[in-house]
Amino acid sequence: MIDMMEERRKWKSIHSVECRKKYKSLNNCLHQITDKAREKWWDEQCAELEKHERQGKMDILYRKVSKLTIRKSKKQNLRVHDKECNALTDSGKVKDRRKEYIGDLYDKNNEPQEDMHLETDTEDDVKEPPILFSEFVAALRELKEMERQKENTGYRQNC
Repeated sequence: MIDMMEERRKWKSIHSVECRKKYKSLNNCLHQITDKAREKWWDEQCAELEKHERQGKMDILYRKVSKLTIRKSKKQNLRVHDKECNALTDSGKVKDRRKEYIGDLYDKNNEPQEDMHLETDTEDDVKEPPILFSEFVAALRELKEMERQKENTGYRQNC
C-alpha cells in the first residue's frame, strides 16, 4: 500500500490527461485495498472481543470496547485576540490578555464595574413560606409509592 501511495503521489504532481487517468486508477485501487484492510482489521477486533466475552473476561472486553469506540477529541484551536482584534499566538501574550480581560471585568476592589447591572432587589418577588418537614415526608412517601407501582406494572426505563 505504501509503495502504491508513493506512486499515486508522483502521478498527482504531473498535470496531463494521461497522468490524471493513471492517478485516478491508482486512487481507486488504493481505496479498494484500504477498505479491505480496514474491514479485515475490524473483523480481527470483533473476533478478539467475542473471544474475551466467551472467556468471561468482561474487564478486558469493556476496556477494549471503550478504546475502540471513544474518539479522541481534536484540540480546538481557540483564538485569543487583543483589543485591536489581532490574533495572539504567544502563550505569554495570551496569559497577559486574559489577565487584562479579567481586569476589565472587575475593578481593583474585585467588584463588578458600574456598567454591569446586577439585580439584588427581591422585594418584588413573592416569597413563599419554607417547606415543612411533614410536607417533605409526604412527598417522599408519594415518590416511593410511585416507584412501587412502576415495579409492579413492569415499567422499565431505557437508560
